[in-house]
Amino acid sequence: MDSSGQTVYTFTSEERDEEQIWYYQEEELSDLRTALVYLEADRFTEEQPAGKEEISLTVYMENENWPKIEIKLYRYDGEYCLAAVDGEPVSLVKRSAAVDLMEAVRGIVL
Repeated sequence: MDSSGQTVYTFTSEERDEEQIWYYQEEELSDLRTALVYLEADRFTEEQPAGKEEISLTVYMENENWPKIEIKLYRYDGEYCLAAVDGEPVSLVKRSAAVDLMEAVRGIVL
């Protein structure tokens, strides 16, 4: 746990055949990587989240300009979730992609 009481999971990566491979405790995380790749904006919005927070994760990257990104997905309706990045609402993403991400994370932590 970090100082805010959130559980922190540390992942490692390696480059193989020009592709980044992610690991958690020596287990390859292809489901998580795929879920993040398919989490794409369907349409952009500045609307503030009104629904329940579905998932929140912070990605720490090896990048001087963007060392970390906080992603939060909120229930929007039956088809979409509202995505907020670093506290700012950004877009609506397909709920199915959000569910895939949540399942990939559950597969790691459970």
